[in-house]
Amino acid sequence: SIWGGFFFLMFATYGAVLWIGGIWVADGTMTGGEVITAFFSAMIGGIILGQLAPIGTSMIAGLPAAARLYALIDRVPDVDIEAPGQELQAVEGSITMRGVHFAYPSRPQIEVLRNFDLEITAGQ
Repeated sequence: SIWGGFFFLMFATYGAVLWIGGIWVADGTMTGGEVITAFFSAMIGGIILGQLAPIGTSMIAGLPAAARLYALIDRVPDVDIEAPGQELQAVEGSITMRGVHFAYPSRPQIEVLRNFDLEITAGQ
């Protein structure tokens, strides 16, 4: 399991710091206080890495969604957005909606529009 590997790495790091620190204390390269400082630094660093592990799994789970989002942003539209388009000379008529009911397919039990009426006259 991932936790077994994590604990092995954590305790192996502690052991390595104390073992190498003991050699350096015997050589006179470091003092005992410096070894203890290095030990606690490694221990706190391990704790922080352990707290980042759940965030890492969430980030990895979000990578496919981010890839889809960037693909959508980079997509070239089928319509030429630089083209001026067609200008309509004259628009006449009105729009009338009566008794409109609407609910999103994902939540059909909740109506967003209930018995909605709308009238837009020409020129509005």
